[in-house]
Amino acid sequence: MVTKALSLLKYKESDIRKVILGIYLMDIGLHLMTDDEEYDNHPIKGVIYVGTSNELEIVKNVVLLHHENYIGTGFPYGLEGNQIPEYVQVVNICIKYIENSQERFLTKIENISKLNELYNNDLVEYLNQKIF
Repeated sequence: MVTKALSLLKYKESDIRKVILGIYLMDIGLHLMTDDEEYDNHPIKGVIYVGTSNELEIVKNVVLLHHENYIGTGFPYGLEGNQIPEYVQVVNICIKYIENSQERFLTKIENISKLNELYNNDLVEYLNQKIF
C-alpha cells in the first residue's frame, strides 16, 4: 500500500526503498529499550541505532517520526503539518488505515473519518480515492 501510494505521488524508486526499510526498522527502538525507559522515546532510540549517514535520512525520518500526527498530537516531538515529511505522512496514514481496518474493524467510511481527525485531509482523500 505504501509503495503504491508513493509511486502515485511520483517518488523515485530508490526513495521508496528507503521508506520501506524505515518501515521495517521503525520500532527497532522498542527492542533496545530498558524497562525503565519511556515508550514515547523509542523512536529516538531507534534513530540512534540506524546511525548518522546522510544517505539514510529518509530511513531515519520514518523511524523517528512514525508516531507524529499532522495535527501535532504525536510524539516524540509533537510536530504538525508539513513539519512531517510527506512520505512519513503517507506511511502513518497507510499504517493507521490498516490498523483501523484489521484491528478495530472499522468500515471504510468510519476509517476515513478517523484518519481525517489526525492527518492531512487532502492527503487522506487522495489516498482514499487512489488506493483505499
